[in-house]
Amino acid sequence: KRPPANTMVTGVLPGQTAFAKAAAKASIPQIGPILNGGFSGSKSYWDTSGALWDAILVKGKNVSSEATKFNKIMKVNAREGAKLL
Repeated sequence: KRPPANTMVTGVLPGQTAFAKAAAKASIPQIGPILNGGFSGSKSYWDTSGALWDAILVKGKNVSSEATKFNKIMKVNAREGAKLL
């Protein structure tokens, strides 16, 4: 679960304090476990998305098959990462 935002911060810009208050009210979830992977069958979104575009745009591989591979990885990340939120 996301730790509560500190709404009593001093010495920062008004926008930063307003963002902290909004985050506390909205309960914006941390999605790091979904994007970063780190569990069986997962891969980092950051590495995988770069590999997807490299395969399609640079290496000329089939868009559908590369997107399907990416989708499978992201499904694992979403399913397993959601358990850690």
